Amino acid sequence: MNEIENKLNSISNKINVPDCGQFTIPVIAKKRHNYKKIFAYGTALACVFIFYLSGIYKRIPLEGTKGFSAPIVTKGPMVTKAATVVNNGDQDITLNPLGENAGEGIGEIKLNCSKDNFEKSVPVYSVNASILSDEQIATILAKLGFVNAKVNTDQKVRTYLDKKGKLLMYNTESGTLEYMSERLQNGKSDEIIKKPLTKEQYIEKAKIFIKNLGFEEEMSVRTAGGAMFVEGFDDNNKPVKGMIRYEVAFVKNAVDGYEFDGVGPGIKLQFDASGKIISMLRVNRELTKLNSTVLTKNETEIGEAFANGHYSGFETDGGNGGIDIEDCKLVLFSDPAQMKQDYMVPFFVFTGKRLTDGSKVSVMMNALKENEYRENIVNSVETTQ
Repeated sequence: MNEIENKLNSISNKINVPDCGQFTIPVIAKKRHNYKKIFAYGTALACVFIFYLSGIYKRIPLEGTKGFSAPIVTKGPMVTKAATVVNNGDQDITLNPLGENAGEGIGEIKLNCSKDNFEKSVPVYSVNASILSDEQIATILAKLGFVNAKVNTDQKVRTYLDKKGKLLMYNTESGTLEYMSERLQNGKSDEIIKKPLTKEQYIEKAKIFIKNLGFEEEMSVRTAGGAMFVEGFDDNNKPVKGMIRYEVAFVKNAVDGYEFDGVGPGIKLQFDASGKIISMLRVNRELTKLNSTVLTKNETEIGEAFANGHYSGFETDGGNGGIDIEDCKLVLFSDPAQMKQDYMVPFFVFTGKRLTDGSKVSVMMNALKENEYRENIVNSVETTQ
């Protein structure tokens, strides 16, 4: 087996790892070390090992990643529930599991938000992955400039690698498409962006790129801004800090008034210091409303869920204590990019602040009444961050 095929197989074996989102990686390099290489290795290792090996995730509503929220290892005990089953007449509907906090719950909750979404009848949607034909893939490869691409189709994820290092990965089950340019593949995309384009210029370039590939779904710009930052020292032992990735994320428009959260569906593009697009992630999920509805929790049930730790939360500023909920909305949660998703129902997203120190809090919760679903614990893991 030649070198290219080895690389393809190696990439295929790792394809189920989701994308990273926005974060800063501190790098300490000794004098005379090449910080550019350290940055490249540091970002790759941190992305794979810190964020994703646990397989347990919760959303991070950071500025710059909304709509393509990244998973992160949570601190303390976590429980992964078996697939939730919604009672849908004669046919049960299986949802993917949502990791929940398994430690001490939150006893003091002040719901200073609208109660309109409580005990509300909400729809159930079936999800159809956007499966691309061989002809469509061939067209995409040609437009991305692939030359003599080697293909590995042994697994559900097809990988295409050309002579210069361009890489395209296509999941035949979920329909997810991911592209990495030769600059990214060859470690040439870790320069600090000293002269960034304007936000409008980045967005316009992204739109042209998407249109050229033939992707014209109804989407809106969700975020545009820095997506990856580095800190460290250069060869002269001088501190350096700056942005090495600029990201533009397009997310599909709301369905029946419900916005999407999670990973897409939509298209995310990243630029490097060259001003060129070095990566693309496309998650396209089409929804069809079914002839059934389910009821959401009421105020008492929400309080009980908080008290029992039945939520997946992330505190943007840290802190402890009770929560003052200032906003509650229902969203459609899009699962990690490589995960096959068959159905969606609205989830609660609560935002507010800690009663003790005012630190910001964002929490996701299964919105359905307990009699609308059943679930079993399939995994309980003690994790630390």
